[in-house]
Amino acid sequence: MLVVRSDGRALFFNAGIFRPAPVSEVTEESFDEHADLNFKDQYVTLQKAPFPS
Repeated sequence: MLVVRSDGRALFFNAGIFRPAPVSEVTEESFDEHADLNFKDQYVTLQKAPFPS
């Protein structure tokens, strides 16, 4: 994910996991692991990014 502010400053995220499986075989634990790393961690990092308000 690339986030670019209107002033041209940018932050690039390059993390994630991909473990393909049929939906019927995805456990809640596996889904949570994917969501935490692929979405939540990037969101939290963006909140703490060194961009002034």
